[in-house]
Amino acid sequence: MPVFDLDVPRVSEAAIQVDGRADEPGWRDALTLPEFVAFRPKPDEAPVGQTVVRVIADDRGLWFHFRADDPEPDKIRAGLGRRDTRHVDDFVGVYVDPAGTVQRSYNFNCNVLGVQTDGTNAAGAPEDLSWDARWFAAAQRTAAGYEVEIGVPWRAIRHPRDNDKLGLFVYRSVPRFGETSSWPRLDPDVAGLLVQEAIVGGAGELPRTLGLEVQPELTWGRTEIGDPVGRYEVGGFGPGLTVRYSPSAAFQGLATANPDFSQVESDASQIDLNRRYALYFEERRPFFLEGQETFTHPFDNLVFTRSMAVPAYGARATSELGGWTVAALNVLDRDPLPTVSEGGGWDALALADKDALDTVIRLRRSIGPDSFAGVLFSDKEILGTPLYNRLGGVDTRVRVSDRLVVEAAALASATEGAGVESRPAPAGTLFAAYGSRSVSAWANLRIIAPDFRAENGFVTGADRTSAEGGAGVQMYPRSKVLPTFEILPVQGGVTVDHLGQFRFAHFGPEVVGQLGNGASWWSGYTRASEVFQTATLETDRVEAGMGGSWTEWLRAEIDGSTGTGALYDPTAPAVGWKDQATGELALQPVAAVTGSVSGTYERLVVEGAEFYAGWVGRARLELFWSRQAWARLVVDRTSFDERTNGEALLAYEVSPGSAFYAGGSRQWTLGADPTWSLFAKASWVLRR
Repeated sequence: MPVFDLDVPRVSEAAIQVDGRADEPGWRDALTLPEFVAFRPKPDEAPVGQTVVRVIADDRGLWFHFRADDPEPDKIRAGLGRRDTRHVDDFVGVYVDPAGTVQRSYNFNCNVLGVQTDGTNAAGAPEDLSWDARWFAAAQRTAAGYEVEIGVPWRAIRHPRDNDKLGLFVYRSVPRFGETSSWPRLDPDVAGLLVQEAIVGGAGELPRTLGLEVQPELTWGRTEIGDPVGRYEVGGFGPGLTVRYSPSAAFQGLATANPDFSQVESDASQIDLNRRYALYFEERRPFFLEGQETFTHPFDNLVFTRSMAVPAYGARATSELGGWTVAALNVLDRDPLPTVSEGGGWDALALADKDALDTVIRLRRSIGPDSFAGVLFSDKEILGTPLYNRLGGVDTRVRVSDRLVVEAAALASATEGAGVESRPAPAGTLFAAYGSRSVSAWANLRIIAPDFRAENGFVTGADRTSAEGGAGVQMYPRSKVLPTFEILPVQGGVTVDHLGQFRFAHFGPEVVGQLGNGASWWSGYTRASEVFQTATLETDRVEAGMGGSWTEWLRAEIDGSTGTGALYDPTAPAVGWKDQATGELALQPVAAVTGSVSGTYERLVVEGAEFYAGWVGRARLELFWSRQAWARLVVDRTSFDERTNGEALLAYEVSPGSAFYAGGSRQWTLGADPTWSLFAKASWVLRR
């Protein structure tokens, strides 16, 4: 991590009004950061336009001003949209590591129309944009480009009381060239972004606040059969309450009772035919997204909160102090989901009309920049039954050098029910990754015992020992049309069971690259062999795709694959010919209107006969009156059962947690009566 002899100036009251103009006297005392250097598509190139960033701190928070010059200001891309959606626009942003420990940072960025994106970046985890906070941003166009002001209140982020050092990484995206530039310079021979943040002098001792937030909410719903079920409600009205308490800047507690965890947009349809494993859906519910990065683990998806389907109450806490991070989650779930493991477990019949008590505890200790040691404990009990699943283990991440990172974990679980032995069942992983300017490589060894289960997670495999790896070469041609691409000639893996019997193997080359307009392209070939039931299924497939923002108003992506494919029929597994295609087309004729269509097609032919063929699709129209007020219409269609679902929504979102929604849906299915639902929700955050 680069350390700079720079200090963020601290004043008692900067009196900054975030409006994008930076005309307040307080900005005269701000620190001006050094010049930006591009790192994408090619490292160490001069950026298209220079970016000047100033920063200052006061008792309320951190304040940033960006001046982004552009030689072609009329080509700057900007559109209105919901939070975290405008990645295709020109924008500027900052990563803030308030502890300066290179363990976790907060990401804040803003486009030219003031649309915000925020998220977290933790050691050993990919960037997570699901985190939302209340912060301030505003932007304005200028004759030379645009300017952005960002204000990050201290109470929006967890930080030490004495902020003597601060990690910063400021950046800018110019999508029409696929360019990203930053300060500090990103060294292509150092793997990772978090470890390259600049460590500067912080704001010093920060003021205490009561840190109390109360969020009451009221929902109303109605369906064709009466009041909705799943929450405690009367006459369709269901009150809820969420309380957030932070007695110190490094601790945060969150409790919720009778929460409305419905999503303001349903999950997009997926093809649920001929699948070996359960479908995966991303978490979108705000309560579960708070502090979610803390539960990341070298063994993927040990904590998957979508398995906690209908919570009656929930509580969670996160504390960071002296290099230690402790997080805990406890939920009473009124509708626990069946096991997703291919090895079997609890089925829907065993869980019918039962409640589950879910508990997860995570402990991490920093052992250096981008390195930690951790402990995870997970418990799921089905109340009123002898069924339980308990899981525990230790893990670590060690940055061996600038280019090499190693992660390892050892786990054991004990499960009762559905023929799974209650004795401890082990699992573990060992992962290493190497990255430099021109070469990348990775290797992973994973072991899962036959009876290992993670009922609070999404671990579909059982009884497997697998070894996987790959290597690639990054190329930087002297071409504006094709500025960079990567060839991965070696990648694949093999899996056996605990007796050493073959289960799965795959290998094949791949090429990925970027065009001069920022669009991406990829192609590859995969040969695979797997054992399903007693049959060995061997397949060969080729894939190709391309996608990105082609103009200011057009975004398109298409991906297709063809070749032999497996039929996962338990009674007659076979190999046939399988075609797949996914695509999305989005149009934005003006900044306030976006329309898109997306879909997936799949066809399988076995022994000359079409086993199935069909598609699922979604059409969406969004209209924005402002960043806060918008309307959306979504229509989903699947040809497999001739089902159509339409949703309409009106929304007014002041800030995360303070919003009003009203909408409804109607579904038509061939051979069945239509169903419908209406709902309204209001919530507000009260702060002290």
